[in-house]
Amino acid sequence: MRSSPVSSAFRGLATLILIAVAGALSLPSHAGRLPRPDAALAVGAAATAASPALTVKAADAAGEVVEYFHPVLDHYFITADPVEQAAVDSGAAGAWQRTGNTFRTGGPSQVCRFYGSLSPGPNSHFYTADAAECAALKALQATTPSTQKRWNFESNDFLTTPAVNGACPAALVPVYRAYNNGFTRGIDSNHRITSNLAAHQQTVARGWGNEGIVMCAPQPGAVTLPAQFTSCGADDCPAAATSVGASTQLVNVIVQITNGTNAAVEIVIPAGQTFTSGSETFQDGVAFESLRMTFPPGVTTTFVLRLFCLNQDRDASTASTVYSSGPVTTSAQLLDLIALAAGKLGSTLDPASLKATATQFAVWEITDGTGTLTAQQRSLLTQLYATAADDFTTQSTLFEQFRATLSVQPE
Repeated sequence: MRSSPVSSAFRGLATLILIAVAGALSLPSHAGRLPRPDAALAVGAAATAASPALTVKAADAAGEVVEYFHPVLDHYFITADPVEQAAVDSGAAGAWQRTGNTFRTGGPSQVCRFYGSLSPGPNSHFYTADAAECAALKALQATTPSTQKRWNFESNDFLTTPAVNGACPAALVPVYRAYNNGFTRGIDSNHRITSNLAAHQQTVARGWGNEGIVMCAPQPGAVTLPAQFTSCGADDCPAAATSVGASTQLVNVIVQITNGTNAAVEIVIPAGQTFTSGSETFQDGVAFESLRMTFPPGVTTTFVLRLFCLNQDRDASTASTVYSSGPVTTSAQLLDLIALAAGKLGSTLDPASLKATATQFAVWEITDGTGTLTAQQRSLLTQLYATAADDFTTQSTLFEQFRATLSVQPE
């Protein structure tokens, strides 16, 4: 076995990404849009017409989809239309508030926008980038009487890239969808569509259904990530590079970009983003938090992404390792662990952190062990994450208790 800065990097994992296919919508009330004030902003006569005329909105690659929330209705709404955004911001649609979440428009496919109706409902909007899902809802509209709940096609709303098998192509930002289970609960259906993974997971934790990644947005900037990246070991990364992310520093991917524009550009690596080594000798990596990098105008800037390892018995990254962007993981277990550890791993400059080390062992338990974490393991991790940074005694006790539960014992 080869040694690594944390433990033996066991060799036994060739593939990590587990495909979780988002369920297709088949019921005419399983989707969402604004309440009555939203109906006032509906496009054309879609709420009443059996076969509404096609309306194509301007779909600028530089556009922005803005998310709103209605605290009384517990509904979410998105729009890429600046005129509609201004109307909602003014209060013309009711008590809608910006959540602060946005994602960019742009891509090869139109997003279909549907609205129910004030009565019989659902008094909500629904969006899909899936051409088959869009066609199915249009067909249901054509065969469902207007006196029954149904989705009415409004327009092709904005451009995006559809997800494929619940995943996004490299360098695109995944957009998630959660459903409030309104049909079975006897209330207006509503969906939350956001690129903010933490917000999505919090919504699902409230009891909403997780429909996974449904579309893929451009990076929020004028520059994009390269197709391949160099890397470094724990101790030989570029001195001028800025480290982002917390990990045990087994996988260290270098991002170097020249920003030739006259404005600062931010690139976001979403939590769960994977990076694949060009050789099975070296470990693949995964980001455990949203990694944000700001590139000043007119200069070349270097960042080092500190990632967690997906392969127990492979070598840690070195200066000779080449990485490529993989998809955002769709493993429910890894995403659950990412949510559990969010904001609790401490400094990226502390590779000896028992919190980060325990997290790395938890990743290996999922990828090469039992495939899941038990309730006891999650409890021990939660307690460990909650300890004070300088409480080494409690950290050590909890760490050893957690390690004793593992089916695969790193050495």
